[in-house]
Amino acid sequence: MNLFKENLKALSPYKVDHVSYKVKLNANENPYGIPDDIKNEILKEMENFDFSRYPDPMADRLRQKIATT
Repeated sequence: MNLFKENLKALSPYKVDHVSYKVKLNANENPYGIPDDIKNEILKEMENFDFSRYPDPMADRLRQKIATT
């Protein structure tokens, strides 16, 4: 069974070399982490998130929020 298109098979994975620098821009890493207040807000939202449902494909709530900001 062929699950991948031929052009995908030819791609090479992105390689990030291991270096001991604090900031590694080529790896898209944040050396400072997420502030605790943002982490807590994310966790609070996740408590009420219904993981058994797909998100709204039209993103109505998100678009409304952006439109009113």
